[in-house]
Amino acid sequence: MPGFGFGFGSRIARPVAHLRLDLGVAIAAQNGVSVEPTATGYRVTKTAAGNAYVGAAVSALIEGDFLLSVTPVSGSGGIIGMTPDPAASNGFADLPYALSKGATAAVYENGTNVAGFARNGAIFIARTGSELAYGTEGNLAARVKTGVTAALGLRTSLYEQGEAIDVRLEA
Repeated sequence: MPGFGFGFGSRIARPVAHLRLDLGVAIAAQNGVSVEPTATGYRVTKTAAGNAYVGAAVSALIEGDFLLSVTPVSGSGGIIGMTPDPAASNGFADLPYALSKGATAAVYENGTNVAGFARNGAIFIARTGSELAYGTEGNLAARVKTGVTAALGLRTSLYEQGEAIDVRLEA
């Protein structure tokens, strides 16, 4: 077969027009971060100088079930959560449902540490019906909260300059 003039000779038979990445729910930079697509979601990196909770990426509000999966890449700080007002302040105290990404994942509800569990890889927040579950690989229900029905959106609150996380949000 003839090539397409890209220097690959006859090894390329035709372009793949149907190739599409599924990144999940769109995530956008709001304050002091860069957001880049990856093969499975987005990499959020804090670009703002200094150590302070100002690295914010956000999503649209989600009604109904969702799964938020976060894999720490670098840095030791950072809070990731779901909130009815993703455009609110940067601090983790403004996140009604959140997880820290340290070796021990702390569960924060409205800024209060209410539980913790050993992190094993990615951390999760998932809602099914009105039940919200926090967990990690191998422990998907480290904490469960019931009665959560409001539309919620993602908000990150990264701490260290250069800190990065891989995020996937499915609805």
